[in-house]
Parts: sequence; C-alpha cells; structure tokens
Amino acid sequence: MKLPPCPPVASLVALIISLIGCFGYCFLFNRAVDGFSTQLDTLLSIGRIHLILFLHLVALFFTLFVVFFYVVGVVTTKTVNGKLNSATNCCCRWLSFLLGNQLAMAIITVTSYGLVIAWALLLCFTAIMMGLYIIFIGATYSFCALIDNQCFDFTVLMPAIINMVTNKNVDVTFCQEKKEALCSAKYNFSGTFVLAFIMCLIALIGLVHFLMCMVANFTRLRQHQMRSKGHDYETDDVGGNSMAMNVRMAKEDI
Repeated sequence: MKLPPCPPVASLVALIISLIGCFGYCFLFNRAVDGFSTQLDTLLSIGRIHLILFLHLVALFFTLFVVFFYVVGVVTTKTVNGKLNSATNCCCRWLSFLLGNQLAMAIITVTSYGLVIAWALLLCFTAIMMGLYIIFIGATYSFCALIDNQCFDFTVLMPAIINMVTNKNVDVTFCQEKKEALCSAKYNFSGTFVLAFIMCLIALIGLVHFLMCMVANFTRLRQHQMRSKGHDYETDDVGGNSMAMNVRMAKEDI
C-alpha cells in the first residue's frame, strides 16, 4: 500500500518557527511587562499589570489557526496536484471536498490576511512597549548614578502625570531603598523586551509564509477548476459531433 505524500518541508518549517515564535513571545513579553509593572508600582504605587490570561488566549488561538492553515495548505496543494492517494483520501476526503470550494478557500485566505494584520499590530504594540521601557530604564539609571545618600522629590516636577496615572496619594521621592529595587542589573528587562520583539517578528514571518500559501493555493484552485470546466465543454462538443456524425452516416446507409 502506498504511503501518504510527504508534507511540504517549507510549510513544516514555517509551522515550527511560528509556534516557537508565538510561545517564546508570550513567555518573554509576560515576564517583561510583569517586571515593568513591578518597577512602576515600586515608584508610583499604581498596581501590577497582569497579561497572563490574555497571552494564554493569544497562544491558544494562534496555535489553532496556524495548524489549521498548515493542514489546509497541505491538503489543497495535494488536491490541486492530484497527488492524493487512496490512503490519504480515506483520511481527508471530507477536507479535500471542502477545500475544493472556491468560497471556502476565499474565506480562509481572508482569515489569514486578518491574522497577519492582527499580529502585525501586536508587533507594533510590542515595539512601543519596548521603546517606552528603554526610555524609562535609561532615565532611571541616570538618577541611580546621582543618588548616594540623598533623595529626589518629583512631586513638583510632574504633578499632572501623577494625576493622570492614579488618584492616590503617591510618594514619588526617589531614595536609597527605591534605588535598590529599581537600579539593580537583575531588574533590567530591556533584553527581555528585545527578545520578545524578535520572537514576535519570527512568528509574523511564519504567518506571512502561510498567507502566501493560501493566496497561491486559492489561485491554483481557481485555475484548476477553470481548466476542468474547459475540458468538460470540449468533451461535450466532441460527444455532440460524434453523435451527429453517426446520425448522418445512418441516413446515408438508408
């Protein structure tokens, strides 16, 4: 018995790097934002920011969509190329029938476009957060270098900012105890933000690959169906001409 055809290597690699990028991004970005919010809470007492549930949902939906796009790409490619053998047909007949519909493939292609756009927006948000944190930690380290046994009071310098952030009475004096909590090298999450951005970019590259596959498969499926219709028309014409010729020959014999 023939074995099912091997999946495309490029799509398999794209699936792997997409999942690695997504999981790495969710882990690193959660750690970076948690550290950033802890530092802000130490400075301004605004509370912690928790993104763990949101990032879990992002990882779940991303995994489902990417695996689905991979299966769609493999089955559609094999269907158009006519390489689905009996073993594959037994397993994927219903999926092959569904993906043979142009409307279904169009919906899937539009969905892949939407996912790429959403992930690109997430990449932009990550870049903004990374930039804000680098500015924040740079300013913090500048004050850390100045502080020895003296304190700095920022209440007069930025009352409007404090009022926008929180309504609580916030102690924004920067003294030795806050220096230890904010200025230690182990609490610098700049590298974590950069790695999270890189992982998000890697996941986006994998998504772009699947988007190109969806567009290419939709185009090939449309051309394949147009060729099939043209072949059916030619067959009908040949059959009609043969029947007319047979009738004419029968009349001549009579």
